[in-house]
Amino acid sequence: MMQNWSPDAIRFMQDAASHSKYHRRLAARIAPHLPPHASVCDAGCGLGDLSVALAPLCGHVTAVDRAPAPIAALRARKLPENMQVLCADIFTLEQRFDAMVFCYFGRIEEILRLSSRLCRETVAVVKRCERVSLFSMRPTPSEHRVAAEAEALLRERGIAFHSEPLTLELGQPFRSLDDAERFFALYDRSGTPPDRDEIAERLQQTDDAQFPLYLPAIRRMELLILRADAIREALL
Repeated sequence: MMQNWSPDAIRFMQDAASHSKYHRRLAARIAPHLPPHASVCDAGCGLGDLSVALAPLCGHVTAVDRAPAPIAALRARKLPENMQVLCADIFTLEQRFDAMVFCYFGRIEEILRLSSRLCRETVAVVKRCERVSLFSMRPTPSEHRVAAEAEALLRERGIAFHSEPLTLELGQPFRSLDDAERFFALYDRSGTPPDRDEIAERLQQTDDAQFPLYLPAIRRMELLILRADAIREALL
């Protein structure tokens, strides 16, 4: 599923990232598996919050996304000195890296193909475990491919991997109930537009004057660690 990079979508994502330690905590779980002082590619980086969080924990980070809108938003920030930002289709990239990170990135087959060509050592893959949409008012199947499917394919290909469960909070703060309505108009996949009262029931009151409402969301994910040489051997 293609990411929505409308101005509203970018704003909501920026608000969520700035009010959470999610990306720092995720980076802290990934970093111990990376080679020392590694050059790291964050593939499909989006707004680049994970790239920024990884930068102090490795040698160099290259944040890559083919969508111009999130890359423009990322470049507008003050970035770490050891970080490079590319607006490019990673499938055409020739640069090689010590490690690659794929967070919610497409199909595992694509990840294996890319990392076998571009990665020297470690491949870190973050896949969600939920099979339902987090931001639909009613239970709705998610279009994202989940960790269980990736693990099944790796076992089928005979590719060894290490896995760790991740449970991290990344909810959505709102400036107003109108703001929350715009959010659900973007992300609800249930097919039945929620009414204002339904939305209000899901929100928590906060003490933050700028963001007085909050939609909690627990992300359940799997971190898969692979070796690039094992991937290349399996794909021969």
